[in-house]
Amino acid sequence: MTETALRLTWTALVVGAGVALVRGLLLTTYFELTPQAQVAAEAGRLWLWAATALLVVATVVAHRRWRVPLWGLGALAMVGPVGVVVEDLGWIPLVALLISGPLLVTGLTGVLTSPRRVDTQKDALAS
Repeated sequence: MTETALRLTWTALVVGAGVALVRGLLLTTYFELTPQAQVAAEAGRLWLWAATALLVVATVVAHRRWRVPLWGLGALAMVGPVGVVVEDLGWIPLVALLISGPLLVTGLTGVLTSPRRVDTQKDALAS
């Protein structure tokens, strides 16, 4: 897989996780705890945890593949937990978007502007 294709695939994974995070936050936002709201909130929590897991995987892949600055990796790794924590605290979950949105953009920027990690063992074997 070429470098461009890999970065595009990685970006699609991260954007998809961001969409899943927004869906989870929307589902967990309610103003009256009706039975339907409770079912939607449970589904929303699953979306939040799935998005968090995808973002952690994306962070690990980015760390292994590219020389990403610490601020980029940290921002990307914190997107999901911010949503989970805000929802768990009982606040209006959509408030998490005020923090998660800029973190996601910062993480994407950090990774997409990073050079590829040089594998010294492959270079030594090729020589």
